[in-house]
Amino acid sequence: MRKQKTKNTPERKILFLSLLFVCMVGIYALGCYPTYTGMKIKVMHQLYSELQQMELADLDDDDMETLNEFQKEKFEVMVVNEAFEQIYTTRTVVSQDYINKHIANKTEYFNEKATIERRKMESRQVLFLRGKIIQGEHIYYVYIKKDVQSGLDIIEGTIWYFVVCLALVTLFCYLWMKKEGKEAICYGMGDGLEAVERASEVGKNIVVSAAALEVAKYLEKTFGTPYEIGYPLVDELVSDLDYNGKKVLVVQQQVMGTAIREEILKQAPDAQVTVASWFMMKPELRQEGDLHLRDEDDYVELVEKGGFDVIYADHCMERMTPKFAGIFVDTVHFAVSGRLA
Repeated sequence: MRKQKTKNTPERKILFLSLLFVCMVGIYALGCYPTYTGMKIKVMHQLYSELQQMELADLDDDDMETLNEFQKEKFEVMVVNEAFEQIYTTRTVVSQDYINKHIANKTEYFNEKATIERRKMESRQVLFLRGKIIQGEHIYYVYIKKDVQSGLDIIEGTIWYFVVCLALVTLFCYLWMKKEGKEAICYGMGDGLEAVERASEVGKNIVVSAAALEVAKYLEKTFGTPYEIGYPLVDELVSDLDYNGKKVLVVQQQVMGTAIREEILKQAPDAQVTVASWFMMKPELRQEGDLHLRDEDDYVELVEKGGFDVIYADHCMERMTPKFAGIFVDTVHFAVSGRLA
């Protein structure tokens, strides 16, 4: 179908630029903080893993060099033995009262799995890792704290998340529209005025993220541009498995998760598919049983009690549920793992 280009007035250009700006800010605001804290939690677990591999009773120069590499993360780290004597710390001075307050009086919160606690303050969030390492006859308590409050740190740590997400959305849109024999017009971060101006030409908007849904609704109401919600090439994300009568959990951003569910149900209408996400969950896309996850513990509990046969989630989440006996399908989720493929 031949498109007729709409004349672009200065007012229309300003409107589309404003919509693009609002869309970018909305997506970034929703995803940057969870992405940043997720990255820091991952590094905290890496530090704990390094400590597990060290002989804590006799830290050598190589061990100290490894630990010093984590100082750029601005973690507060403290390791004590069963007598609550200091083994290692990033603090200049640590009093016995401080050790008693944060470790000795709270030993019930320390375990070998190194549980992460998120504590929300008025203007910031604090992450705590409390782990317990047993080496021979000795017990070591590991306390790691990260104060998430610097806006500059968050921006620097997540800017590539925003750039890469929009680049992937653009690529998916282009490939899908090219496959359909149509021209794809993708507009997002990094595009110039020409790409934004062409938004008025499109015959339909494809919404691939829940964060973009309100913008698509506005364009439909204002300019009559219809939209549909879907994820290009979703059939390539679904593994060739027998889903008949199976319980499936999909942990992804809502639009991709919903698209995977629809593809599975095409193959096996009697499958029970649950979509869960740590991010935005729009009511119009949500089905009965879908869940909004607050933290990693919600996910672990869901898997342990849900009786699922198949899980679609990022590979980094597989180790969170080592007792899961079903099939785990690696479905890349950049906001969770920072992986692109």
